[in-house]
Amino acid sequence: MEEKDAFLVARAEDPEDWLARFDKSGGFPARQWAENMARVYNRRLRLDSARPPTPPGQRPASYHPDL
Repeated sequence: MEEKDAFLVARAEDPEDWLARFDKSGGFPARQWAENMARVYNRRLRLDSARPPTPPGQRPASYHPDL
């Protein structure tokens, strides 16, 4: 979704709750970054591993990646 100063990446079912914002400033390729993020996000959703390891609403036992 494009705004005056940024490109936002959001789910179609909830466009107000955007996942990422890429500001248009200083020659930064905001459109390309937003489009790439959308592609990566959608590809991950299609994979079985896209589901979170911890169910929504439940706290993980540890936040340390090695535990």
